Amino acid sequence: MSDASALPINFKTQGITGHDGFIIAEALYFAANRIDEMPDNARPTSDKRDMLKILNTAFPDWEDVFGPP
Repeated sequence: MSDASALPINFKTQGITGHDGFIIAEALYFAANRIDEMPDNARPTSDKRDMLKILNTAFPDWEDVFGPP
C-alpha cells in the first residue's frame, strides 16, 4: 500500500472516541520514539520501521503535528 486512501484510518477518522485517527497516530509516534530508548538487544527495529511506514502512509503530515522522530 503506497497511498493513504488505501488505509481505513487518517487524522480525521472519528471512530469510537471522536478522534481515533489522531490517537492512533500519536500512539505510533510515541512508541516509535521509545524503541530508541530500549537496550540494543531488545530493540524491535523492524517494528519501528513499520510504525513509521504506517505514519507516513496514513498520516503524511504527522511530522508537522508531532515533530521529527
